[in-house]
Order: sequence, then structure tokens, then C-alpha cells
Amino acid sequence: MKKVYYNGTILTMESRHCPECVVTEDDTIIYVGDKKHCTITMSATDQYIDLQGKTLLPSFMEANGYFLANVMEKLELNFYSCRSITEMEQKIQEFCQHTSYQNFWVIGKNVSPELIQSGTITQEWLNSVTDHAMVLLSIDGKSAYCNKLALHTLHIPDNHSQNGYIANIEPYLDKIPTYSIEELDDAIEKTTQEYFACGITTVQDGFLVENVLPLYTYVIEKDKLKLNVIGYPDFDNFVEFGDYFGNEYHHHFRLGGMSILLDGKVENQQAHTRCRNKKDDTYGYPNQSTKTITDQIEWSIQNGQPLLLHAYGDASIDQYFRATQFLSKQSLFSIPTTIVGATMIDMDQLQKLKRYHTHLAFDGLAPYQHGLSYQAMYGKQRAVMANPIHASLSKKIPTSLYTKCSSFRDIQTLFSFCATRKLPNGMSFGRKEKISCKKILQCLTIAIAKQYGEAKTTGSIAVGKKANMIILSHNPLKLKPKQWPSIQLCTTIFEGKIVYQQK
Repeated sequence: MKKVYYNGTILTMESRHCPECVVTEDDTIIYVGDKKHCTITMSATDQYIDLQGKTLLPSFMEANGYFLANVMEKLELNFYSCRSITEMEQKIQEFCQHTSYQNFWVIGKNVSPELIQSGTITQEWLNSVTDHAMVLLSIDGKSAYCNKLALHTLHIPDNHSQNGYIANIEPYLDKIPTYSIEELDDAIEKTTQEYFACGITTVQDGFLVENVLPLYTYVIEKDKLKLNVIGYPDFDNFVEFGDYFGNEYHHHFRLGGMSILLDGKVENQQAHTRCRNKKDDTYGYPNQSTKTITDQIEWSIQNGQPLLLHAYGDASIDQYFRATQFLSKQSLFSIPTTIVGATMIDMDQLQKLKRYHTHLAFDGLAPYQHGLSYQAMYGKQRAVMANPIHASLSKKIPTSLYTKCSSFRDIQTLFSFCATRKLPNGMSFGRKEKISCKKILQCLTIAIAKQYGEAKTTGSIAVGKKANMIILSHNPLKLKPKQWPSIQLCTTIFEGKIVYQQK
């Protein structure tokens, strides 16, 4: 079936010219241009879609994310980023509020060693947070906290726990209820719809490890994915994932390359930086040795696999340079490389990255959400240069943006912050790094398509590309940043089909 989109603004991301209409057939765009020059033959069953003055543009793509982790958050909690019991309590209460299953357990993972050692998690607190049975596992999964209902249900003797803490939970793990296939399917569907409700049709799973392989095997074999997912296994698990999946889409999933974790996020005080963090009086630490990183990069070159490097601190980016200094530029340039995060990347490193032909994917809202914390860590002069997006684009470094989206409001906030560089309290935070709305749109569409090597098939509205598009209530290019909260996502179209419609 053919569909003609007309009577609105069409932003192609290909040129400044706004065509009068777009024609799609099934999942492909077959015409973009003026109506009078269109020679496409229409039949009685084809559709004419009147945009009624709204704006049509390519759907958004996710430059960095964790699809399956977002699915699992609907089934169990991940406390990896929590640094206080207040943050944990908020997550637990939100989880209980949005979970509709009967007699569910609250299962939480990755409780930080600092929280365990602090002694702030007590039996009294565990019992007060929820009426459901609750088990909170440490990062290594060997110890846990349980409330009284969980202790009773698991038949854990009193002498095996102290104030709710069980030093060895492993003998009881098999007794903890797990989610059903029906619950997993429901969580996948809900997560997919959340992405569609944000206008996103291609997402990422940026750090695949061994324990998620059975889950991905299940969702692919059962054709459960209804949007495109690009996965990046780590080095230790790449071969195993590669035995099942390839670099071409199969049931909407493909491998994008190999993932290497150089350090952690700045806000979690896990970044490796050149300047000392005033809060813990350290420079942070690399995740692995330079020799190990070099070996992994050489393996990816030999096997023709693109690289996804998680590097948030400037010192970790220096480590990337050291790891590749003895590799030939010809071999290094043979594989696409993207650095995601890059929160504290420095100006001298941008110039070097341009020579490396490396893509950058910035967490667009990281300074907005954590700017005051960065300032407390590194001082204002260094902190305000977090996410130097304008500088990166000025040097013509391929640059994209991402943020974790729970609703379209997150996209609106990203637009507003990147265009104004103003924090929630109204304070300017590195105004020199603000960028135009047009560039923001490019960083969410065509730039990400290029990052994934998919620019020939998606990321813009052009003949021959997939009909992955969204319809907005207003043209963002015609509005001031303070007006962007009024923009509404009306429709999301994936492979020619409407997958989200505003109610």
C-alpha cells in the first residue's frame, strides 16, 4: 500500500528545502518532492495522509542505551547508580506503584559495597519500604538484604541473618521466585511502547554479557522485537553472541560491534579524570589496563567489528589514545569507532579525535541533571565544559546525542538544555556549548544513522530509505526554546506502519 503525506512541513535532514509531499510504499520511501512533479501512480486502496500543518521528520534513534536493562527494570530493580537509601527507596516505591502482577516479589540487584558497608540499610527500613517480600542483592550476587517476609518465605534461619543482611545468599537463590514468560513478554511490549511514545524506533543494547544471551535468543526466535535493536557484546562474550547473531538485522536485531568499558559515569564518581575529584580526593581509576584495551581493539580490527567505547572521563580518553598509539592508522580507520559518554572530554582531545575519525555520542542531559554535582567535584571552570557539543560539531567531529527516555518530555528537556545550556535552577552552564535546534535534530537522527553505518537506509527522509518517521504538532525550527514544551508527538511510524498515535 502507498501512503502520501502532504499539507505540512517536511524536514528531511537531507537539505534545507522542505518538499511538499512524501510517498511511501509498504516500508520504504519511494518519492520526496513537489506534488506537481510526482509521477507515482496511486490506486483506490492507497492513502492520502493530510498532515494538517504538522511537521513530518525522520524518527529519532538511540545513540547509546540498554534495551534489555530497561525491560528488566519492569521485572526487577537495578540499584547500580544508587548512592543512598533515599534513591533506593524511591526506586522501590515507583516499582511497586507501576507493577500490576499479583503477589510479586521486589528483587533488587547491584547494591553498592559502600551502601552495604555504611550500615544504613536496616531491618526496620527493609520492612517499612514495602509490604511485599523483598530481596536486595549485592553487586557480586553473593550477599543480600531481606525483609522479614522474604526471610520467612525463604525459610532463612534467624542465625543466618543480621539486621536483614545475609552474608551468603547463594543457597537460597533457587527459592526466590522469577518472572514468567508472560511477564517478560509484557515487559518487552511496555518498553517498546515507551520508546515509540518518545519517537524512537532504533535502540541500542550497549554492553551485552553472558547472562542475557538466553533472553535475546528467546526474543529473536519468538520474533518479540517490534523495533530495531543494535547490540554490542563485550570482548569476553563476543564470540558466543556471534555464533547466534550477525551484523545484519534478523527479526529486528543485529550486532553493531564490540563494547569496551574504559570507566564509569562522572555522577557516580567512577570516571577516570585528569583533575582530582574533590569529593573523594582521587583522579578515578581505569576499568582495565591499557594493554588489555589494545588487545581488544586489535581483535576487533582483525575481525572487522566496529567499536563502542564507554569513556566518560578525559583520562580514560587519553588511555584510548595510548592504547592505539602503536596501531597503524590505516587499520584503525578500517573499523568505525564511537566514544559514548565523553562527558569530561577536553578541548585538546577533540582535535586529536578528528584525526582519528571517531564518532562522539554525548549523554545530552548529563550536565543538566548533574551539573551542580560536577561543579562540586571539579570546580566551575572545568565543570561547565562538560559535554562540549558545540566545540565537537565546530571541529566537524561526527556527533550524536542520547538520553534515557521515559516519556517525550525527556526529549523536550534535551532540546531545551542543549539550546540554552541552562540548569533546572536557571543557571547558565557553559553557554558557549549550546547548539541550534537544527543541529539537535541532526544529532538525534542522521548523525546516529551514520554512527551505526545505516545512513543509506535510515536517519533521514529520502528515496530508498525506510519509512521510519514521526509527526510533531509544531515545527521545532520555528519555536523558541521556551516554547518547545508545547510540542507534542502526534505519531510514530516504523517501517511504514503507525506504532504510536497520540490519544
